[in-house]
Amino acid sequence: MMRIARNVIFTLIPVVVLFVAYRLIVLTQSDELLWFVIDRSGGLVADGRPAEGWLHREWKGRYLIVTRSRHAGWRKSYLITFPTDRNKTYVQSCGNWTAPHFPLFPFLVLSSDVVLCLGWQEVDLPAFFRSQPPDRHVVVGAHSVRFIAEDGNAVSASWK
Repeated sequence: MMRIARNVIFTLIPVVVLFVAYRLIVLTQSDELLWFVIDRSGGLVADGRPAEGWLHREWKGRYLIVTRSRHAGWRKSYLITFPTDRNKTYVQSCGNWTAPHFPLFPFLVLSSDVVLCLGWQEVDLPAFFRSQPPDRHVVVGAHSVRFIAEDGNAVSASWK
């Protein structure tokens, strides 16, 4: 009896792993799941001084997550969307959610029209879309972006 149970378990585990891998591949190809990779060459500057934090770039280069960190565990992440027209670059706060300091992590896309960083909490989407985003005075370079954070600091992020 134990041998049969063990054989069933050893048969099911590879099937489940293959199914999960297949779903991850399909979601990634359909842009329903984005993969962010930490950029160790990147740097942050806040109000002209070097700042603590890290950058995650989406593997296709369409998005960037800038995470600032300070003393006592304070962290704040911003999702930056780079459309084909760089003059329309959009910066949004991630609310209470901060990007993990992992080398790689997935990011689920909740809408087919726009990537939202909602802080992984329930949000009233109609009210969200009616609200006016703050003017962050975004300036985009070839390998850099500058914007005004929620605390009023001018934050610059650069990468290679």
